Amino acid sequence: MYFIRIIRNVNIYSINKEAHMKRFIFLLTFFICTIIGTYEVLAFERVHILNTKQSDCILVEGEEGAFLIDCGWESHEGYIKDYLVNKGIKKLDFIILTHYHDDHRGGIKSLCKEFHVDKVYMSPHKNLYRDDLHEYFTHNNVGVDYIKAGWTLNSKDMSLRAIGPVKVDKKIENNNSIAISANIDGIKYLFMGDAEKEEEEDMVKNNLVPNCDVLKVAHHGLNTSSIEKFLEKAKPQISIITTDGEESPEKEIIHRLNKINSKIFMTHKNEDIIIGRNKNTKEFEILVNPMVE
Repeated sequence: MYFIRIIRNVNIYSINKEAHMKRFIFLLTFFICTIIGTYEVLAFERVHILNTKQSDCILVEGEEGAFLIDCGWESHEGYIKDYLVNKGIKKLDFIILTHYHDDHRGGIKSLCKEFHVDKVYMSPHKNLYRDDLHEYFTHNNVGVDYIKAGWTLNSKDMSLRAIGPVKVDKKIENNNSIAISANIDGIKYLFMGDAEKEEEEDMVKNNLVPNCDVLKVAHHGLNTSSIEKFLEKAKPQISIITTDGEESPEKEIIHRLNKINSKIFMTHKNEDIIIGRNKNTKEFEILVNPMVE
């Protein structure tokens, strides 16, 4: 069960048609909290899918620190910096670069200058940008590590596991995307980078795709990705597409997500999307900016 909360309008509704009384109580609580000015009711473990147009930048906040998955376009580095500053973040425990395309790695050097970054995790496959970035990070006292399928990282209230890529693709860089399965405060996520159908097929064949609550849809909702077999395995309640609304998403992907009854959010419509667990009700919530269509 999860709730959608509208930030600019005091409104909330439950996707689950059951538990009407619980919904009424939560509405009343939320209204009272809004009146007295208590807005922040999500717990520390929050996932922010930033509106960086046709690119990816995901902020994860935990009790023990914060990290990023990808860094968006270089042209959006100012937006990302301002977002982190407004959240009071001065230090990032690490950054995961899912792959070496510039809509995912673009702002990383600037972010490492502006914020204290302990470590950057990257894919080990050969790439011109890999070597350039390794040299830059080493010169600027930022730790570097390389991860592939099977890598894990655990902390107090979250766990991360790389479930892909299964093998290196020498032709299609998107198929070298580090795909991350995460459990953050009991909410299950899949962050798919730009993985295309070949990488998804490999993960399905190797039984590496877990069910999830939230799917960060691969490759901005383009029809290179999100094959039916993968979606049937993942069965996300929520699917989030990072997009400018022009290049993507493609209708076929929307159709596939609707077919599995996954609620779709898109950054070009819903702007920054925040997911977390409510401190008071313990429910799983999605916060969006404009009115959900």
